[in-house]
Amino acid sequence: MEQGLGSATSIVAARDSKVAWRAELQLLVACARPTASPETAERIRALAQEPMEWPYVLALAGEHGVRPLLYRSLHCICPDIVPEAVLKDLLDFVRSDVAHNLSQNVELLRLLEGLKARGIAAIPFKGGVLASWAYADPALRESGDIDIVVRKRDLREAVAFLATHGYRRRTTEPHDAIEDTNDEQLGRYLRFDSTDGLASVDLQTSLEAPHFAFALDSDELWDRAVSRTFAGQTVLSFCAEDLLILLCVHGTKDVWFKLKWICDIAEFIGSDRGFNWDQVLYRATHLRAKRKLLLGCLLAHDLLGADAPERILAHVRQEPTVRAAAETIIKKYSLPNRRFTDAERAALYFRTDDPLGRTSRILRYGRRSLKVIVVPSDNDRRCLSLPNWLSPAYYLVRPIRLMAKFGRSPRLAVQAVRDLFERLD
Repeated sequence: MEQGLGSATSIVAARDSKVAWRAELQLLVACARPTASPETAERIRALAQEPMEWPYVLALAGEHGVRPLLYRSLHCICPDIVPEAVLKDLLDFVRSDVAHNLSQNVELLRLLEGLKARGIAAIPFKGGVLASWAYADPALRESGDIDIVVRKRDLREAVAFLATHGYRRRTTEPHDAIEDTNDEQLGRYLRFDSTDGLASVDLQTSLEAPHFAFALDSDELWDRAVSRTFAGQTVLSFCAEDLLILLCVHGTKDVWFKLKWICDIAEFIGSDRGFNWDQVLYRATHLRAKRKLLLGCLLAHDLLGADAPERILAHVRQEPTVRAAAETIIKKYSLPNRRFTDAERAALYFRTDDPLGRTSRILRYGRRSLKVIVVPSDNDRRCLSLPNWLSPAYYLVRPIRLMAKFGRSPRLAVQAVRDLFERLD
């Protein structure tokens, strides 16, 4: 298919005349596939001949994480039109990125081997493993951090392993404004940097963002995990159907800010992978991620012309909230400042929440809020020392302390509630 934005096959983009993209962005999106149809190649040549702010094209490609794809398309389709300096800048980046990818892959295998030796099951997520699976040429996926998923029960041991193997945890981790740091807060997305500054590792048991949480710790995901060969070694991976769902969840978590993540979906569903689409839909529904799956497939279909199956598109047509979310993201791409505000991000999450997931989120918020307000913390006990026989009185001390702390500062109270919700799961 491969027609993309504004084509007759588009579900959202073709009917929205308000989407007026700069030529630079149109060129970038047209180039964001490893191969181009004759029609797309003709469009790329036509766009490249328009007055083009090439430094902006390069900056935009870096922001979206698609510089290798941009170079491939421009070099193969219109090298006679693109300024030589632009192609050289892109080629220099691609060469350095290939070297970085190789070093990241070596480091990933070292870490996986070390975790395995300690009895810790670990699954690499995205990165080089995804590039080797989804892309015919893995070098076309721009490198990033090393992402490793572990079970929650193994997280503390995995953190200890990284600490003794050349990594330190970033010191800018968010903290709870009300509750003290405790063991439960370790079960979050943790970031580590190598002491030599050459690698960063994201260690996680869930996909999290403010007002968003999706557990990766469920038995069903791990029971369906498969072994794959990567760089000559055997590694554990989520099965194809589950990985597609998780990639769509990840993209939605980060409001599809990078075109790179949509490219991942387009490449993953575009190759002949033997997807059981009935199983994909069933599992996405069971995981309460159906709308997130549909959103990812819709964006890949509308923006990049990916061959999404008709049964997926039929479900999209029945989900106005998914189409509305896609429209929001497509419009954001056209804006100079396309970052989502907290309110816009929360609205997108609400639209892509499955009904059961939305109910669960509200109940979770209610339970956690009640716990924070009622259950005494260590700070309450440090504030007022009571004998053991008077310990039930701390349930009275807790609300009084909160009123004294936040009652005179609404702004501080709002920030505290926001910090609390960011930690929910």
